[in-house]
Amino acid sequence: MKNNLTGIIFSLIIIISFVMGGYFFSQTQISLNTFLTINISPLIESIISLDFLLFCISVSIGLGVMMSLGSFYETKKATIFATGSYLLSILITVILFNLYDFLVPLIISAFTIIFCIKSLQKAREYKVYPILRTGIYASGRFFLILSTAFFFLLLFNSITQINYLESNFSNELLNSTVGNEITLSDQFTLQLAKSIAKNQSDTIELLQKQEELVRMTDEGITDALIYNQKLSAYKTAYNEEEYIQKLAENIKNNQIDMGKEIVTKFPIINSMAKYAFILYPLSAFILVLFIGNLIIKNIAGLVFCGVVKHYPNIEKTEKKA
Repeated sequence: MKNNLTGIIFSLIIIISFVMGGYFFSQTQISLNTFLTINISPLIESIISLDFLLFCISVSIGLGVMMSLGSFYETKKATIFATGSYLLSILITVILFNLYDFLVPLIISAFTIIFCIKSLQKAREYKVYPILRTGIYASGRFFLILSTAFFFLLLFNSITQINYLESNFSNELLNSTVGNEITLSDQFTLQLAKSIAKNQSDTIELLQKQEELVRMTDEGITDALIYNQKLSAYKTAYNEEEYIQKLAENIKNNQIDMGKEIVTKFPIINSMAKYAFILYPLSAFILVLFIGNLIIKNIAGLVFCGVVKHYPNIEKTEKKA
């Protein structure tokens, strides 16, 4: 009864951790379409956010505790507790936070938990930090399967919209650099426009300071006065915000035209557009796997190690089994 109570408590911890992870993930506003674009700015902003960090930590805790069930239960019982709590957490998370798009890979990963728990036997092969490395190894296998399932989900979605992704590739490439969205390029364009306007204003000022024009103006010569007034009007116009904004817009339009010309002249860009339906899921798979290997599986391994230290070790459990 005591062992069952421990399993129930750990199951609750798993559910709470994954549900919290789902909440933090929903706050990042990441969706499938976030990965199916060449414009990665929104995705990067989401990844470097506090919500995403808390998501990684919450999921790592849940994963580490889930793997640790296999260290003090025999495989069948550990799988029941782990899979049951994980499936329940998926159900709660998907319903509460409207994450139905991610349901399929989550469900698929649930049926691989038994293989991850069985991989705890890997501890016998490690001589240095066996418990920690075992937790990392088991968590890594789970995340690899989840990432692979996510890849095929994205691939299926991209295949259904091949033509759209191909035709929209060039536009998104331009929009993410010199297009209509507010980007880093816009800041440079605005500064360039201000510099050009200032240079024009300074040129007018130099003309007005020419000795001959100053002398003729002082003498009240009509043509000189009219000419000087026109120069002053130009100088005032060049310093107006409306002129600077219009100048920046013209510069940007020239950049877009130049960008379109570059896109049409470089075959590699057309090739990338043609295979965008594969490149997007593949890039997402690499990114997700990288984050999983760098952050989640290592934190999960630490959690696993901490839990196992307070319960019967793996070797004793295996002998009981």
